[in-house]
Amino acid sequence: MADLDAASLADVKQFFKTYYTPNNATLVIGGDIDPAAARRLVERYFGDVPRGPEVKRATPPAFSLSNDVYGTLEDRVQLPRVYNTWHTVRAFSPDDASLSALTQILAGGKTSRLYKRLVYELQIANQVVAFQDGGRLDGKVEIFATAKPGHPLDELQKVIDEEVRRSPSRVPPIVSSSASRTAARPTSSAAWSASAGSAARPTSSTTTTTSSGRPTTFSRTWIAR
Repeated sequence: MADLDAASLADVKQFFKTYYTPNNATLVIGGDIDPAAARRLVERYFGDVPRGPEVKRATPPAFSLSNDVYGTLEDRVQLPRVYNTWHTVRAFSPDDASLSALTQILAGGKTSRLYKRLVYELQIANQVVAFQDGGRLDGKVEIFATAKPGHPLDELQKVIDEEVRRSPSRVPPIVSSSASRTAARPTSSAAWSASAGSAARPTSSTTTTTSSGRPTTFSRTWIAR
C-alpha cells in the first residue's frame, strides 16, 4: 500500500497510458458470431484507440536456494500430511512432459509405485499424489501423502525417498538449489537421489492435540535441490 499511497495523479495517468493500450491487450469475443462482422464492430468501436509505447518486460532473476527449506503448519485437522516439492522447469520446456510422465509412474493412480506401497502394501497412508506443475517462468514437482492414524510423517517420508531413488535410470532435470535455471541438471536416478534422498527429509515433526485427542500436525516440506 505504501507504493500506492506515494503515487501521484500524474503517476497513475502515466501508468494507464503505458500499460492499458491496444498493443498490450488481448480482446476475446466468444459465442455464435460472424468473425467478419465482429471484426468490423471491433474496428468501429476500438479502431481509433492509439497504440501506446513499447512495453519492455523485465527478465525475472534465476531461482535459487542456498539450502533446503522446511516448514510445519499446525491446524485443527484429522490427519497429518507431508509435502515434498522440487524446483523443476517451466511449462512446455523440453522436460515438462517427461516430468509429468515420471510423476504418473510415482503416484499417478492406484497402480502407481507410491500408491501401491503406501496405501495397499504398507497401509500407512490414505492418499498419495504427485504432479509436475509447469508455470510461465518455472515449475515444480510435488509429492504429498496423507498418513493413516498412528503413523508418523517420517514413516511416509522414508518410503517416498526410496521410491524417488528407484526412479527410471534417466530422470529429467531437477535444478540444483545453488544453480541457475539451466545449469547443474541431474540426469540419472543417482543424481536425483543425491538431491531428494535422505538429506531431503524433515528432521522433526511437532504435534499438537485437539480435544478429541487426535494429532493435528499439518506438515509441509519444501525442497529445492
